Amino acid sequence: MKRNTSRKAEEAYLAETLRVVRDNVREYGQEVAKMQEDIDEMLEHYHDNDTEVLTILNNTVTMHTHMKRALERNEKALKKPYFGRIVFHDEALNKEESLYIGRGGIAKDTTHQMVTDWRAPVANAYYENGLGKCSYPVPDGQHMEIELLLKRTYEIEDAKLIDYYDSEVVANDELLTRYLAKNKKAAAGLTGQITSGSVTKEYLAVTDQKPENVQGHLEDYLKKDGKTNTSAVVTSKTDRAKKAVLDYEVLNEVSDERTSTGKRILVRIQLGTGRHHQIRVQMTHAGMPLLGDRKYNPEDSSGLPLGLCSCHLVFRHPVTGKKLEFQVTPKGECFAGFPNI
Repeated sequence: MKRNTSRKAEEAYLAETLRVVRDNVREYGQEVAKMQEDIDEMLEHYHDNDTEVLTILNNTVTMHTHMKRALERNEKALKKPYFGRIVFHDEALNKEESLYIGRGGIAKDTTHQMVTDWRAPVANAYYENGLGKCSYPVPDGQHMEIELLLKRTYEIEDAKLIDYYDSEVVANDELLTRYLAKNKKAAAGLTGQITSGSVTKEYLAVTDQKPENVQGHLEDYLKKDGKTNTSAVVTSKTDRAKKAVLDYEVLNEVSDERTSTGKRILVRIQLGTGRHHQIRVQMTHAGMPLLGDRKYNPEDSSGLPLGLCSCHLVFRHPVTGKKLEFQVTPKGECFAGFPNI
């Protein structure tokens, strides 16, 4: 897919994607209805000793389940089929690729993927990296080397493109990413504030492990591995180790049978430093890994998306000196059900 970044091109791609989604909904709906009729008919005539019919029935039920999930995935995409896009140069294939990322994969046919599922390994490039050379994990345990050329986030409401913005920074801090993307001249002036710690950054995180103390202070030393795009807790004497500081407070908990402890726990976090994957690494090291964190909590089988949201950002405008404050309410399955969030 060639890179085309104009608004006209983006609106055209959204229109084509929505057309495909509507076609999929119609076709999948017909298939689901037809399979349900077949299942009902087989159940009506099934006898316990008819192994052939039983085999066909089991296969049809399995296909019906998969088709129904595909139908539901496409129905959910009717209002917002994707939220992000990356353009990158594939070092191995020596060609440029463009991928749109959404909450579920959307295919036009068996060879044409319109939207890539956010859980696909390549989507890590959107979440975990800034522009430039980086890598993402592939199933065989290796890493695919790429050069990230574009990272774009979309505001789509009721199937209409409201706005989009490009960012050069890591996408796990939604508020800061958005401000920097739309105010590139201010980005340089913010560097000093971020380095000095005068920027207030608060996060909400979700884990299923409740700490002994409802409030705590974590201090660790972290070292980043550029090849795997991960960070780890190391000793203070480790070469290139950087001090990482955060404070946390447990706010609430709700029941959830999908987690290993049967509950989700909401934690407020205030950063004292801004290190690579700091919250995810420190919380895991402290015995409170985040739900949905495939990189630092691989044993999590809840199926939930990453439970981390940048919810409160305060800093001084680097030119005018005016205090700027931004707040968002986290959305998604991980944050559902918590009162007064």
